[in-house]
Amino acid sequence: MKTARATFVFALVTACRPNAGVSDFPTYVARELGELHTGTTPAAWMQAHPNDTLAIFERRLAAEGDERWCARAVQRSVVGGASAVRDAYFYPPEPPANLALPPAEDARLIQEHCRLGAIWVETAATDSTSGRALAEQTRDALTRRYGPVRAAPDPWVRQALSDPTRAAAVLRLQSAESMRLGLDFFGAAYWRVAGRWTADSGVVVSALDKGLEVGRGRVLAFATLPFAGLRVGRASIDNEERAERKMWSLAVQATRLSGIDTAFANRLLATFAAAEKAFLSNGPGEARPRARVVESQLVAAAKDWIAVSRGLDPTHRAAALLAIDQVLGSAAMGYVLAQEGAGPTRQALTGLGARFVYNQLGGGDGYVHSWLDEARVMDSAGPAGRLATIALLRLGFNESGMCGGAENASRRVSAAAEQLLQSSTDSVESAELHLLAANGYTDIVALAVGAAREYADSSEFVVAAPQARGRAIEHYRQGIARDPQAPDSRDAWLTAWRLLAGLPPTTTRFFCVYD
Repeated sequence: MKTARATFVFALVTACRPNAGVSDFPTYVARELGELHTGTTPAAWMQAHPNDTLAIFERRLAAEGDERWCARAVQRSVVGGASAVRDAYFYPPEPPANLALPPAEDARLIQEHCRLGAIWVETAATDSTSGRALAEQTRDALTRRYGPVRAAPDPWVRQALSDPTRAAAVLRLQSAESMRLGLDFFGAAYWRVAGRWTADSGVVVSALDKGLEVGRGRVLAFATLPFAGLRVGRASIDNEERAERKMWSLAVQATRLSGIDTAFANRLLATFAAAEKAFLSNGPGEARPRARVVESQLVAAAKDWIAVSRGLDPTHRAAALLAIDQVLGSAAMGYVLAQEGAGPTRQALTGLGARFVYNQLGGGDGYVHSWLDEARVMDSAGPAGRLATIALLRLGFNESGMCGGAENASRRVSAAAEQLLQSSTDSVESAELHLLAANGYTDIVALAVGAAREYADSSEFVVAAPQARGRAIEHYRQGIARDPQAPDSRDAWLTAWRLLAGLPPTTTRFFCVYD
């Protein structure tokens, strides 16, 4: 049974209420953050906090770069004579082990199944002196509750700070204080007087946020659990790593399909692995020398690979071209070829048939998957051509990195995936095609509620959005059911759950803006 979404959306309260039993902001912060308990639902929270205002997620309500939540409970209070706001954020539930989705669309999913994942408290800082003092007091109050401040810098920062020369450069950065504590959250570059603690599996943070605008400073504090995903860039990093693994897997599959001797194949694939090591190196002092080595290995392996492939029939040659395309098109190899002095390497690859185009925003020449296109044409009805088409769909038709699929990419992906599904006999392949089709339809839902901001007119997608939501849900069901262990299935479950709960997607997959 569907429940109208408006049932759970209430107008935000503008008046502030005195907060009983608390005379100062630091004490208020410690008390409120202490209410972060795993498993609390919006329904349970509102029963315990009847004066809160509950809002269901809308993109216009998103703050702190967080669009993953499904509901937010707001309390506005007067604490120590100043206004304070406490937001309790709820997130979709943990997917079940079998990734079974709810049977039907139902807005009650939000109230009954979303879970508390973050509590955020803030008050205005009218000037830097009083703001710094209040931030210090807040940090002291949280230290009394959670113990000493505990830093968690990433490996690059840790290494940089261990080198006197590099440490001096890092410490001159405005964001140095946040970097030393490992505060990789939205806006953290502007945080001062910061504190960081761990509490069970969660993280607690306090800071004076100077902000971008004069007079808009604030003292903030929050507690968050890992599943809330508030760390900036973590999801995009995970997606990039998953994309690289897919390219590696397809490169391996294509080398086998080509039938070329494994000695040649292993040399080609070794360049992929070497590029990964260069890409993941700690600092330019280590990465650049490795990149130089990868370049020479790549040119030698590519010359032999292309030479051998020229004597093959179209199907096997197409597979060979697809294999080298996936190696050359990987993010790691793109990094290697973007290094200063890599021009001769790109020229050598161009002589073999690779095509590079200058990317103004990227600041250099980028490979545009010319060998992928050649493989698709050469074996259009064969297995290599099919794999090449799937590789193209993964790219969202954006072969150049400059939005080759434009605003129609989402629709094109869904249509092409559905066409391939008609002849798919492999469960793993069909699972991915269902998810690709679903992601394309999900983009339409996201674009209809303004996900593209000023880059697309949301009204153009409103009429198609309801049907797209239904098609996306059905494709997600089938894709997850066919291969629940696939790396993409967990993310697919979360997206499908949001659609079933009446929520918008958190992002688009194929809509692209070159700006």
